[in-house]
Amino acid sequence: MLAGAWAAIPQERWAALPPERIRRMSSWPAQLHLYHLYQYERITVAFAAIWQEGGRELTREEEAELVRPYREQETGWQQLSGAETMAGMREQRRILLAQLAQTSDWDAVHDILVGTHNLRWVIAKCFQHTLEHTTTLLQLALFWDRTGFRGG
Repeated sequence: MLAGAWAAIPQERWAALPPERIRRMSSWPAQLHLYHLYQYERITVAFAAIWQEGGRELTREEEAELVRPYREQETGWQQLSGAETMAGMREQRRILLAQLAQTSDWDAVHDILVGTHNLRWVIAKCFQHTLEHTTTLLQLALFWDRTGFRGG
């Protein structure tokens, strides 16, 4: 779904701000949405690895380094092309799915950046988050050129 939504947006619009009339759907360029997902996925891969290792708390330094690109996304997204960002997202999802195939303890609870949760919750949140931004990318693809759009 994500790749299809991305492909539906003309490349010349990947880095452009949406027209004012649809900014309530998104005030971000499409490429920033994709970069945001890429970084979120990268963080989820790191947490899945922690579960596979039996759980441990990240040091403050490890945590800061892990989330730095996510927190610096307002400028970081411009350092990669849209194609590089999509390739990175696909690679992180591939790694995540491979990790999940090897996971046996889905119910162990660990304290992570977003609270104390089991892996089942973390993965559900990751997938929900991807779907949410996929919806936004589809809205950008569908309604960018539509004149007379009143929302809904």
